[in-house]
Amino acid sequence: VTLQMEPRNVSRWAVQASALTLSVNPIRVIVDNLVGKECPSKELISLAQGDPTAYGHLKPPEKAVAAVVHAFSSGHHNGYTASTGSAACRAAIAEVHSQGTSPLSRDDVFVTVGCSEALEHCIAVLAAPGSNVLLPRPGFPLYETICRRHGVECRFYNLMPECGWEVDVDSVRQLADASTAAILINNP
Repeated sequence: VTLQMEPRNVSRWAVQASALTLSVNPIRVIVDNLVGKECPSKELISLAQGDPTAYGHLKPPEKAVAAVVHAFSSGHHNGYTASTGSAACRAAIAEVHSQGTSPLSRDDVFVTVGCSEALEHCIAVLAAPGSNVLLPRPGFPLYETICRRHGVECRFYNLMPECGWEVDVDSVRQLADASTAAILINNP
């Protein structure tokens, strides 16, 4: 069978960008606007990025560095691993976090590349488009960005600074309904 196709003259592609490209992390907007606007008389202390190594304040232990160098040098760990994290890594995490009547196995652990990816997975798995998630106010702006990207309504419950930032349980009761998929609690 011969397939005949009509010739096409396409002078311009009509590819539409995903609506997901419209979501912007508010922290990035602030940080990106700071570049080049430092005050010469004051040192900038960035609280915007979660990378504790960016300013040399959190050096890994020498034993950890040696273990990474050894693993890399062996050539046995330089490729892809399971998308949930290596079995050995997940088993070690499960062992550390198991408690008496609540034992964990490696199958209970999912490893991500950083907190942002973990939040993305959690919200995508727990909340369907059209549902809502209760978020703390004040809170981390990325929670809202991820929810909106997935079509999830954000509802904000209050934290009470005068009570050591305890959750205002009455505001949670007022906000929660049958469409509430999750309540995000950040501690600390």
